[in-house]
Amino acid sequence: KEVAAINPEARNVWAAGGNPYALSVEKLEKIALLIRKYLPHARISTYARVTDFMNKSVSDIRHLKELGFEDILIGIESADDAPLTFMNKGYSGQDVLTQLRKVEEAGVDYRVIYLGGIAGKNKCEDSARKTSQILNLLHPYMIYLTSVAVLPDTALYQDILEGRFIEPSELERIKELRTLISCLNNDIYVYARSVSSAVDFTADLPKDKERVLKKLD
Repeated sequence: KEVAAINPEARNVWAAGGNPYALSVEKLEKIALLIRKYLPHARISTYARVTDFMNKSVSDIRHLKELGFEDILIGIESADDAPLTFMNKGYSGQDVLTQLRKVEEAGVDYRVIYLGGIAGKNKCEDSARKTSQILNLLHPYMIYLTSVAVLPDTALYQDILEGRFIEPSELERIKELRTLISCLNNDIYVYARSVSSAVDFTADLPKDKERVLKKLD
């Protein structure tokens, strides 16, 4: 209501939160209808996890799109089974493919987040190759590249202390991003300007691929 009083013609709304798309279709429908009541022209963008689509059908996702949920930022993190399992993400690389294909079938625009470094020391480049194989079968319009930051008093920090996880070096993380970029074949915008990453760039692939690979070299 406050936004409508200032800018009733607003075209974009960000539904903030951890991953609001985890809510049921019914709850998301109520949110969308409330936004539409005050901002009838707005397109809604929001966060989602891969698991958020498992209990939603293509028709559910399409219905939510028709109500305004037209753009979704999905934190896939990876499409490599090993790190996904170790990090307890609750889905596999095949799930990434299956669930994002549902999003595409519903006609929803979407972006993905890739979290570098989670494969661990000496495994990152292979993990990037496996992820690119899945992404090349999909059509996200954008990919955010970031890197895992291990914080004290977290489960991953404890894994490091007890030797279950060894962090990759910054050089290996850069090589991981280079491998991912070199293996991606689809038309996609790359945004790599995370504070947790040692590199900073944006690119339109495939047009800018060679420029970015030279920069990473």
